[in-house]
Amino acid sequence: MHPRLKFAHKILILGISLIVVTAAGVTGVNAVQFRARLYAREFSSAFTVYLSGLNYLAAHYKSNRERFVRGSLDFVFANKFMRIDGAAEQPVKHLPDEIRLYDQDGRLVYEHVARGEPRAPEILEPSDRPSDYVQTYLKASEQLRVAGPLTRDGSLPGYVVMYFPTALASEMRAFYAQSVGVMVLISLGATMLSLIFARRVLQPIEVLTRAARKVHEGDLDQRVIVSTGDEIGLLGETFNQMISSLVRRIALMHRMQEWTVRISKQFDPSVLFENLSEMFERMTQAGFSRLYVAQPPGGALTLAHARGALPDASRTGMAQRAHETGRTQYRGPDGAIGEDPNDAAELAVPLSIGSKRLGAIHLGPRADGTPYAEETLTTVETLAQHAAMAIENAQLYQEVAERERVRQEMKWARDIQRALLPRAMPEIPGYQVAGLSLPALDVGGDYFDVVQTPHAWECIIGDVSGKGVPAALIMSIVRSLIHTYAEVSDSPAEIMRRVNRKLTPDLEAEMFVTIAAVQVNPEKAHISVLRAGHEPLLHVRADGSVARLQPPGTAMGITDAAVFEELLTPLELELGVGDAVLLFTDGITEARNGAQEELGYDRLGDWAGAHIGLNASEMVNALVRQVQAFSEGTPQADDITVLVIKRA
Repeated sequence: MHPRLKFAHKILILGISLIVVTAAGVTGVNAVQFRARLYAREFSSAFTVYLSGLNYLAAHYKSNRERFVRGSLDFVFANKFMRIDGAAEQPVKHLPDEIRLYDQDGRLVYEHVARGEPRAPEILEPSDRPSDYVQTYLKASEQLRVAGPLTRDGSLPGYVVMYFPTALASEMRAFYAQSVGVMVLISLGATMLSLIFARRVLQPIEVLTRAARKVHEGDLDQRVIVSTGDEIGLLGETFNQMISSLVRRIALMHRMQEWTVRISKQFDPSVLFENLSEMFERMTQAGFSRLYVAQPPGGALTLAHARGALPDASRTGMAQRAHETGRTQYRGPDGAIGEDPNDAAELAVPLSIGSKRLGAIHLGPRADGTPYAEETLTTVETLAQHAAMAIENAQLYQEVAERERVRQEMKWARDIQRALLPRAMPEIPGYQVAGLSLPALDVGGDYFDVVQTPHAWECIIGDVSGKGVPAALIMSIVRSLIHTYAEVSDSPAEIMRRVNRKLTPDLEAEMFVTIAAVQVNPEKAHISVLRAGHEPLLHVRADGSVARLQPPGTAMGITDAAVFEELLTPLELELGVGDAVLLFTDGITEARNGAQEELGYDRLGDWAGAHIGLNASEMVNALVRQVQAFSEGTPQADDITVLVIKRA
């Protein structure tokens, strides 16, 4: 069937086709059976007359001194054979049109023709002298031919051949005409029933299709009315549940991002702890919360903030256990504490960054009495990661304020930025990925990452205007937003649009962020390149030739969301075996030597082409060494970041 036909039309065509084929099949079977019965009846009637003729010929032969008398035979076959004297109608249907009698040598002895002229051959060929009775239908003349010996035991020599009229052909034609008429009536009736069926039964599918199309266009208010309890009704209920779940997840994601942005801006510990407790309670509907912080990190826990009724003493050890083990602890319906999340009534989640344990959050039973669902547990663990980073940020910020502010601020920011960069590159089948970032100060605004989306990998590089702690903080927010939105979308353009919408309102007027992204799908040989105001990318082919990639796009924070989204345009690129894509920040191309000469794009492209034979990691290290050698000891003026994606 044509792929663009509607599902209802396909079902209708299929139903009508099946009915027509079934009707044709039944008609064909009936025709075969009718033909067999008709042939049997006609041959039986003809053979009965044939046997009567044989008996008469045998009696005639013996009563006439073993000879045949033509005149007597003509009279009988013309006037008396199979007839009743005085009968008004002929009782026998199959009176022979022609009777031929041959002697034992095949010579014609006698011929009787009821209609027409005699046409019997004088000699019966040996192949036509049957030893037993043979019946044949002659289609051309529409006759039955019965032939055989005068007697089967050979007591009377000779052969008899009779031709009988038959209405086989006309009766079959009449039957076929009648059958076709019935089949047409059945097909028409079936077509009408199919139309009614398609209109009444398949209408819910069309309604569901229209609703799904509107959801695809962004209208999440769609619901379908379920009026049946069959599979189609179940499909409608599933659609409604799916949309409700999608709306709920999107709302949850937005709430998480709002809280993430809110706590990332808070460096006052008392206010931060209050915000964190409120965040966990509102996101989980917990009856109480206890936030514990380790002073110093990894040390003993102290209660930082409490909300709700105090738990009894037997339930206060969960947070300490989660802090010590680094794993979430659950209290089941029986009151036992363990690491099994099934039917968890309470939970305690560690707050840590890598191996650094910063505290724990203890959440009591939910207000509605239901256990914590798997989705809620995942949300809590994600919030715990953001909370740990916010706590560490606040702690480091306070240390900077109380002691050597500038030095401690740099250390804190450097630790955060190192945690943001990939510790180990993922293994992407068919590709090599390697990256390196060298900040100009202790921290910088450069960033690179490899983020897994539901069906692909996003290789990202970014640069925040300026240097130091402000740039690093903004870049940490950018990374958090990218990771969050990458969990629900495979489109790098959609991820960038969402990050821009969330980030731009919070940026200072003089700040902006440039980003470039390359989407890699292990099952495909081509990549998708996206550039939001960042430096051009270099496509380094296996033969050493280099081309710049500059798809349209502007930086985040410069224009409003509508203009940003209109300019952002992906570029599809076929990446051959041995080819590489080089992503870099302007700290490389703007690097200067002792003569204040900039490195530039051309020199970088030449170096990249010369190193294309290396693997991705070796290529990154070789390029960075050449940049440093080019600078000839000149202090690094800007952050240097390189990311290489190579087709293995």
